[in-house]
Amino acid sequence: MESINRTMELKGLNKLLKIKKNNAWKVLCELPDKIERFEIISDDKIVVQTHQGSGLTDDRNIFLVDLSGNVFWQIEKAESPPDPYHPGRPNPYCGFKYENGRLYAYSQFGFDYEVNLENGKVSLIGFNRW
Repeated sequence: MESINRTMELKGLNKLLKIKKNNAWKVLCELPDKIERFEIISDDKIVVQTHQGSGLTDDRNIFLVDLSGNVFWQIEKAESPPDPYHPGRPNPYCGFKYENGRLYAYSQFGFDYEVNLENGKVSLIGFNRW
């Protein structure tokens, strides 16, 4: 399996995750919506967050991808109490962080989740309304 090294660059261009190797850009994969950010979390794994709230990903807008372009998982939908003022309002993930070997995501409604790196399933761990 290939690993990320200093001679490689990654970039998100609209829906495409691209890698630059040997001075040439190659498309790793195309995701369902515009890429907003990504983070390399190991030698061969990349967490990618796509645009939130467009409805294209059913509020499941975080993915785990490898250097071959394989999408290992799409994050589980955030289950949280419904917004009483806006019933049916989407609840996409607004961001993520990778810390001490663990992946965390937070939703638009202010709920924090720990993400299982093996399968993308989430566990509610708290509420953090700014």
